[in-house]
Amino acid sequence: MGLASRKGKRRQHSAVLPIIDSSQCTYCKKCMKWCPADAIIQDNGKAYIVADKCIGCGECIATCRFDAVKYNFNADEGYLQKSMAEHACGAVIDKPGKCFYFNVLINMTQNCDCLVRSRTRN
Repeated sequence: MGLASRKGKRRQHSAVLPIIDSSQCTYCKKCMKWCPADAIIQDNGKAYIVADKCIGCGECIATCRFDAVKYNFNADEGYLQKSMAEHACGAVIDKPGKCFYFNVLINMTQNCDCLVRSRTRN
């Protein structure tokens, strides 16, 4: 995912949209102000993300001080994995014989590593 553009990363995460935990939402409206798609509305005194309008940018996650906004990792993870593979292929397809690949797995998390809060220590 690291070689993808910002737009590409947004596209990769588009199937894994954020959700709001209403038990942690204080309805401070900060996420609503920062949402570029106006996808967050008020529902029973709490913020609510309209999935059809959400573009998956993660601004709401970055601005929530109360950890009420989280990615819904139970969504279609197959799409995310396929999209990441397609972007990786696009980054190296015009560089035959010029790439070296190695994998190292350290400090694995159950959630996406783009969320600093989700990192755990082993």
